[in-house]
Amino acid sequence: MLDAATYQQVKNNALDILSRREHSVVELQHKLLLRGYLYALVEQVVNELQAQDLLSDSRFCESFIRSRINKGYGWLHIQQALKMRGVQQQTIMACELLQDVDWFNLAKQVRMKRFGKKQPATLPERAKQMRFLQYRGFSHEQIRGALDNLE
Repeated sequence: MLDAATYQQVKNNALDILSRREHSVVELQHKLLLRGYLYALVEQVVNELQAQDLLSDSRFCESFIRSRINKGYGWLHIQQALKMRGVQQQTIMACELLQDVDWFNLAKQVRMKRFGKKQPATLPERAKQMRFLQYRGFSHEQIRGALDNLE
């Protein structure tokens, strides 16, 4: 049987965690479980927070995407990071549709910030820039566009 004091302690810890930044459901569950709370109690608190709209994977997803775009990451990297944080694929895709991002332009800006405006002079230099953009999560088409359309 769950007592009210322990339940309130778990809820207060959850609210404290959420007051710092948005979290996915899985992230919050993991953090509460690491603090030694029983799974049933954590699940009950998480369900209540979702019902009260204090915890939302959609809101987390939107916030996370904006943050990563501002840091110069492409969609492939962002999508993988969200999956690792336990966000469902349908939520990820719904959030992607809400974003108004020119991924080609972002890839170009990221490339220019790192390597400058000048075209890569050699094949190894071009390959290095391509690997960098690929690591950042841009598609092959976006990478090609960022390297071929330099001003």
